[in-house]
Amino acid sequence: MKPTEARVTLGIGGSLGHDSNAAVIIDGQLIAASQEERYTRRKHDGRFPEHAGKGLPAIAGLGV
Repeated sequence: MKPTEARVTLGIGGSLGHDSNAAVIIDGQLIAASQEERYTRRKHDGRFPEHAGKGLPAIAGLGV
């Protein structure tokens, strides 16, 4: 990794049970996080966090 490159991680959690979520971490700092139930309006939504992860790159300022 070059010194000017940032380490970007997309974390996905909870999709094996309930409260699925997604987060963007850049160089060890939490930048953005979201839960799937905010988009689907289903409490304890355990499906893959498709909706929660879609908007995170834009919120984090990543040009993906």
